[in-house]
Amino acid sequence: MSLNYGSDSRSHANRIGRSESSKVFEIEQCMYNLSEDFTRQTDLRVPAEPAEEHVKPEVCSQAVSDGAAPPVPTVHTLADILRCPIPDEIMRKLCFSEMMLVCDGNETIIGGAAINVSLIAQDVLAAFSSTRLTFLGRATAESELMSFADRSCRPLQERKCETLISGTTRQEKQIQLYFDETHRVTAYRQECDGLRTESFQGMLDVAQTGSGSEASGTTSEQTILPDGLQLLLLRYLIVSNFVGEICSQTIDIQGRVGNCVHRVSAAMPASHGTRRHRTSETVKEVRKTIWYPDGSEPEESVSHYSSTGRLLRHGWNGSNYVLIANPLGSAPPSAVVDLEHSMKDYVQALAGLIRNRSSVKGLIDDVHCSVKEMDITMGGLPHKHSVFQETSVDNPFHTPREPTAADINAYQQELQTSPVGLPASDPPPYLPQRAGNSDGYPLAKPMGPIGPWATGRVDWGALSGQTGTRPVVNQYSITRYSVDEWRQRNADMIAACESSVDRSMRVENASKNTILRTYATADKTQTDCTQSLHVRAKNIDNLKCELDRAISSMQEEIAALERQRRRLKQSLAVLRMPEAIACECLERRTGRPDTELIRDRPEEELIQEISLISEIKALLLQTLAKIEQQQSDNRAVRQRMEFDWSEKKMAHENDAINCNLRNQSTNTLFKPGATRCSNEQSTEIYWEKFTRETLDMYSNCRHKSEQLRNTLDAILTNAARDLRTQADSVERALANRISCMEEVREKLEIDLRTVLQRLADTEIQIDKLKVAIRNMDYAMMVVHTRLGNRNQRPRVENCRDQPQSLLIAEVKSLEVGTSAMNAQLKQEEDVKQELINRRNELEREIMLKRRTIAIDRDRCQLLRSHFPSSTALSGY
Repeated sequence: MSLNYGSDSRSHANRIGRSESSKVFEIEQCMYNLSEDFTRQTDLRVPAEPAEEHVKPEVCSQAVSDGAAPPVPTVHTLADILRCPIPDEIMRKLCFSEMMLVCDGNETIIGGAAINVSLIAQDVLAAFSSTRLTFLGRATAESELMSFADRSCRPLQERKCETLISGTTRQEKQIQLYFDETHRVTAYRQECDGLRTESFQGMLDVAQTGSGSEASGTTSEQTILPDGLQLLLLRYLIVSNFVGEICSQTIDIQGRVGNCVHRVSAAMPASHGTRRHRTSETVKEVRKTIWYPDGSEPEESVSHYSSTGRLLRHGWNGSNYVLIANPLGSAPPSAVVDLEHSMKDYVQALAGLIRNRSSVKGLIDDVHCSVKEMDITMGGLPHKHSVFQETSVDNPFHTPREPTAADINAYQQELQTSPVGLPASDPPPYLPQRAGNSDGYPLAKPMGPIGPWATGRVDWGALSGQTGTRPVVNQYSITRYSVDEWRQRNADMIAACESSVDRSMRVENASKNTILRTYATADKTQTDCTQSLHVRAKNIDNLKCELDRAISSMQEEIAALERQRRRLKQSLAVLRMPEAIACECLERRTGRPDTELIRDRPEEELIQEISLISEIKALLLQTLAKIEQQQSDNRAVRQRMEFDWSEKKMAHENDAINCNLRNQSTNTLFKPGATRCSNEQSTEIYWEKFTRETLDMYSNCRHKSEQLRNTLDAILTNAARDLRTQADSVERALANRISCMEEVREKLEIDLRTVLQRLADTEIQIDKLKVAIRNMDYAMMVVHTRLGNRNQRPRVENCRDQPQSLLIAEVKSLEVGTSAMNAQLKQEEDVKQELINRRNELEREIMLKRRTIAIDRDRCQLLRSHFPSSTALSGY
């Protein structure tokens, strides 16, 4: 994974407390302090220095399986690991797609990374990685990685690119590696600092050098392990339960070749999740160390993988930035999700491209077809091919040009052929002569044959060209004009040239005057336009600053209203508790016995409390809807201001660039149709009116938001006060009712004790009456015996004397007394039954009172003890 800038920026992370400009400067320095030429970096023939001198390389024939005993850590080379073919099951596990989040020391998400490894057309392993970081909201760092390998994990090609965007400055570094069948690596590196671009190229001859002891005679292959192959290798080692060290070499984005060691530790159990849903899984730790021969500090990083090969966490020693797999259930940024989707689309397109090829080599050859083969190796002379182009536009009239040697030679040749300075009586031989033909003296000399070989005779005259006289022609020559005609033609040509030169001099003078006037006018117009652009840029900057302050103020208002909204939702959530308590109390009180099921004062207070809670809940819900609508309006106004600010920022940058443009600028071009006025252009009045309307809208919206916040604060305060007041009334009513019920219960218990005492006394009295009635039988038997004995008297002696009358009266008296006692016994029995009934009624009534007291005190008051406080009801 191409995340070298994370390692390079650890010094910046340690100084996280500095100012924003200082932080961005440090990031730029650590990412773009470029080294010397690529071909002057460390040779691959330099053996890797082991981490400890006593460690000797050992080779494992195969990876340790899951069911085997814990493996012993050993040192391996990449060739040893990839010597055995990779099974199809492991190959399927090597393909994955992950999204990681980048966090700083404060656990704040500052970016993300998307990783994708796919097996394309069952022939090519393609690894893609893309990372986006944002430093302090201004500087953006991007990293891209694209790597291809075959099914045996042998690298084919790789491309890495790192970009830093800070304001309007864009700096970029990239490197491309091509691996051939002979283990040679062709490398191309490019650096761009925003002003110029430099390119470097070279070929790395990856020779097999011995890194073991010379006495033992052992050798090991120093294998290049690019970043893309590291993604595959580490996942392969994790899913194969490998434990040990891997020695290899790698190339960073600056072209430095370093010795790399991966230390894979044994699996350790780790638990994660919430307290209720805590899960455990095994985690493997991988430590990576890279040494560079230039004497720089070794780069170290620590990664944690799950047993399935999924990357859980990746951090760099000395850095506060870590890669973590979705911490605390955070949603990945939309930019990272878009990166993952674009990677998948690219993989599908690449798969279709590879399926149309007969082999992977054909595809790689097509990619590599534009690359020239070079015979320069790292061990030979350094080869540097730097490309730097600069263009400039100079005014030829402002900077006079000195004559060159070619100009001087041409001028001398012109003087040799010019008639200037020759005597008038002796014209040059190429001009008409005084003794020759002229317009006043036409010649009519006959032209004889050229020689004995020429046939025919033709007379030549001045009108031969008009009469069509046939010249003397043979296979050797053709003669049409005379010498005098040739001289006359030269004279005419020279005269025409002199006329043209005179005219050109006049035109040149006029052109120079025109140029001077035009340049003066252009300079004045350009100065006026530049001044106007400065004024316009200042106006735009003023409104932009005003919008910036308004956006900051609106952001604070949105945050404050959001806090109030959360407070309101918290209050609504807390309000469910008193509502549930009141409803539960009413429901519990419905379980009172029949005679106690009355609508007393607590019942009325509870009903009033439920009604109050319902009204407050409805008011809070209505206020919540208003707040959400106001929050939507606030965000809409903020978005409009942000759009306006963004457009003004672009316009200000545009005008700032235009203000700095000069005739010597290198970024000026012809723009066809630049003078056309677009239909979408606005006037200055509407431009300012639009911004003022936006600011007025912001002021009104912010005022409404502040009023709503104040209203919400008053509503929550009053609602909490009313609820607590009603809760106190309910609790007082319950306490009074419980006190009254306790008093009634005590009075009934006293009456019950009295009834029980009287019942006991009545039962004793009944027993006494029964004994007395039984005792009356003895007296009755005595009287009956006496009367019976007296009735046994003989004839006259059996008289009704006084004793007989008294005995009869005694029987009557005894019967009357017995009847009276029986009547009294019946009354006592009735009283006893009445007391028993009263006892039962009292016991039942006491039981009902106790049940009622238990409901009000043990249930209702216990529930009422959990009634929220005023602070909680206010949403805090």
